[in-house]
Amino acid sequence: MIKIVAKNVISLITILNKRINSIRLGDEKVYLEFDNIKGLYNVTLKEKAVIVYINKEITADEREYIKNTIKNIYNRESIIKITLNDSIIPDGFIYDNLGILVRKEKVTPKNTYIHYVRISDKWLFIKSKVYSKYHDIYQFEIESFDPVTKESRIELCSAETIGKWGLCVSFLMNSLAVNTNEEFKKDLTTLFTRISSENEIPDKITIPYMGWNENNTEFFPYSDKLNIDFTGDTSKYLKNTIKAFQPKGEINKFINKLKNFINDNYDSDFIISEKFAAPLIDIIGIRSFSINYYGKSGTFKSLANKFGIACFGDPEKLSSSGGHTKLVLMEKLAKFHNLPFYIDEIKEETIDIYGVGNESGRQRLNKNAQIMESVTWRTIMSCTSEHSMEKDSNKEGEINRVICLSVDCVPKNLKNLDDFSKEEFARDNYLFIKNNYGQLGELYIQEVIKLKPILNNIYQEILNNIYDKNKNKQHLYMIASISLANYIYRKLFFDIDDINYSIKLGKIFVKKLQDIENLDSDIKMLRTIMEFYDINENAFKITGKEFKCNYCYGAVREDQIYFILNPLKEYLEKKGFNWNDKKSLIDRNLIEYKNARIDNDLKKRIIVNTSILTKNTNKTLWDDMTPEGIINELGDNDLPLPPKF
Repeated sequence: MIKIVAKNVISLITILNKRINSIRLGDEKVYLEFDNIKGLYNVTLKEKAVIVYINKEITADEREYIKNTIKNIYNRESIIKITLNDSIIPDGFIYDNLGILVRKEKVTPKNTYIHYVRISDKWLFIKSKVYSKYHDIYQFEIESFDPVTKESRIELCSAETIGKWGLCVSFLMNSLAVNTNEEFKKDLTTLFTRISSENEIPDKITIPYMGWNENNTEFFPYSDKLNIDFTGDTSKYLKNTIKAFQPKGEINKFINKLKNFINDNYDSDFIISEKFAAPLIDIIGIRSFSINYYGKSGTFKSLANKFGIACFGDPEKLSSSGGHTKLVLMEKLAKFHNLPFYIDEIKEETIDIYGVGNESGRQRLNKNAQIMESVTWRTIMSCTSEHSMEKDSNKEGEINRVICLSVDCVPKNLKNLDDFSKEEFARDNYLFIKNNYGQLGELYIQEVIKLKPILNNIYQEILNNIYDKNKNKQHLYMIASISLANYIYRKLFFDIDDINYSIKLGKIFVKKLQDIENLDSDIKMLRTIMEFYDINENAFKITGKEFKCNYCYGAVREDQIYFILNPLKEYLEKKGFNWNDKKSLIDRNLIEYKNARIDNDLKKRIIVNTSILTKNTNKTLWDDMTPEGIINELGDNDLPLPPKF
């Protein structure tokens, strides 16, 4: 933000006079710092001139007064250089509170008349010289600032267009919304060229994506040394996405709301931690992976994920939809690169799980049939759905790259309340993160950079403590990275330095993991039957409860679930099962298949006895295990206190 400090010019000159009188002028430059004079950077005293650097707004009359005063007292010419927004404005141009003015001279036989003409209603600054490694070109990062509204915009302009009248001004007019008259375009081009030549323009390196540079020392969009490469961003998707990282709201309010949301809920804490884990995995050296959070509607799984995204920026603009095509999602994933990537309500075959873990997009040819460099990423792709993605991920390579978790993010104090109360809680939080976001991302990245020398040590400590020889090793690496992020963000934002809690949180979700590849086909089919029930629980008539659904899929009596055949058959076949395979489940007493009445309608039903589920199968195979139930299995020694604040 540009800061303009008003200062009385006469007072400034009075102090300037006293300082210059005490200095012997010579050939050498002498710089005097005036810390006690606001509006004056420094003065350069030369034998034949005095150079005054001022970081304040001055009028044309004030400029002439300064020059005449120095001339009268010291008989030296003065060169006044205005420094605004860290840029030296060339002599002959003025930036006042309404835009840019250019000095014009009208020479007559008797006199020379000086006047100033407005050429733009914006201020223009060249911020940096930007090298695009991806496209191998140099560009300038240019800011246009409105002195009236205090709004600014930054755009990139290729170096070739600077100084070329038409292209340069066309760029300024269209991209930076600089209003100027046709006759003053040349003056704008002159100003632009002189600013670039008279200033020491810092260099920047561009990257074609958001995230880390090559040595993990800078992270875009939280770096003043990196810039995103917009060269091929003709749709302005990247430019609009980057705006979503601008913080909105107050950080303390956001942290308090976050605490309130995850209070007493391990699933919510885990999901928030997973979002913070995305920038870590490149540093600790594990591959990209996917997490599928699934469960019936109303469990706040989408809200928890969007709350996690809101830590970095606008959750609506930074979240993707399951309705997007696979190609669009993979291209967006490449642009997010090291940032958390979330897909809301994913559809079957929407995302390439193997491709996410493979960390590389398809290699293509350009318009000249030349091979283009393929896009890459290293991050965590998370998604929500009503059913597990396990059936969509039955290849060994995909199994190693995805974990599927049934979650319920409804806070404990809302569990026994009616649906209206839960909906009001969700609505309140959605409205909050709509207007409060982006407060934690930059602070978190700064902390990660500080901890970088010891991150792998902390990660290894967590991994050693959650290790389970019966679990997929790749899955253990994933859980450990999320536990690491949990430790960092709780310490940074909640002032809780407790690595034991983060380790035990990891143990809960290691216990909750499903070893899909080790399940036999009967157990997988039974799991899918129960998955159908979980998704459509409202469509089952429960004894003693009012039935409000417009359609019926079955009934629940005591600890038995009765399934109407056709809806269940359609679901199982959609998930890839053969309906005739139910016979094997019947033979193993995992289900019953017999006549039963539902609303006086006597027909064949599939019946699942819920007591059989824990008696005849390994409990760790079941998706609906609550963290509390797992904790009881782990024992008191491994009991982590819930995330209370």
